[in-house]
Amino acid sequence: MSKVVIINGFPGSGKDTFVNMALLYWDQVYNIHTSDGVKGMLWELGWDGSKTPQTRKLLADMLGFAYANNAVFKFVAEEVKAIHMHSSGKAIIFVHCREYANVQALKLMFNATTLFIDRNAAESVAYSNSSDLRAGEHKEKYDTIVYNNGSLKILEYNALAYLTTLIGGKKYDVQL
Repeated sequence: MSKVVIINGFPGSGKDTFVNMALLYWDQVYNIHTSDGVKGMLWELGWDGSKTPQTRKLLADMLGFAYANNAVFKFVAEEVKAIHMHSSGKAIIFVHCREYANVQALKLMFNATTLFIDRNAAESVAYSNSSDLRAGEHKEKYDTIVYNNGSLKILEYNALAYLTTLIGGKKYDVQL
């Protein structure tokens, strides 16, 4: 059965890097951002993909509207269903989500586990929107926290250890 992981962390904490490192060890790793649908609309309107403070705020505001109308949950559900149907049932699907209430809703929706990528340098940045600013709310309540304060090699080891725990049930220390 495919596994869904709801992943969060401050901008620049290494979430995508962690997922890319997981892909080194498991060929059925997928990466969905709750903001993908909103980004698609902005691409259609000519957005170049740059993430300035202004565009990050716009994305957060538009995403808030999309959540209020359940569009994000529908989008993510369709994406997860499509991946599950086209995989051998052994997919690991990382769903990036910011707000803790939405993380919990997605966790229930998919019987998922939660993962917070924590990096000291990422927490000390001044953010342009409340979504980025509040990324660390309730981080102690996540199922797993991976600390990304060392080298890329350590993060790669943590990705492998996390995957091994997720797939095989064997517990490894990922708190290097």
